[in-house]
Amino acid sequence: MNNRGQTLVLFLIVIPVIIFLFICFYQIGMMKIEEKKIIGTIEEALEYGVQNLENEYVYMKIEEIITDGSDLVNDEDIEVTVGYDEINIIVEVDFNTILVSNEIVFDYTGRLINGELEIVENRG
Repeated sequence: MNNRGQTLVLFLIVIPVIIFLFICFYQIGMMKIEEKKIIGTIEEALEYGVQNLENEYVYMKIEEIITDGSDLVNDEDIEVTVGYDEINIIVEVDFNTILVSNEIVFDYTGRLINGELEIVENRG
């Protein structure tokens, strides 16, 4: 028997599935890399903000640090709350992939305790 036709049909079915899975894994990986980049930028902004709490323009500088750190974040996506001894930053980011459109909220608080920066991820 000649199985070349069956092999060709199987090849034509399997290759698009493999390519689709590769693209999905690639996009999920890029999303995770971007998440880590945003978290690092938020931590950098918290460090700056906590060290400059007395500065009245600390809001603007924090927003600038975060928007410069990621192309996915705009000024409208950032909410900064400055308290007496702490800063809270909330960033909402839309991630779009082939399979899903996902909105992720990053909520972090930074404060100085005994001269050390403490960063807490707020849940809920």
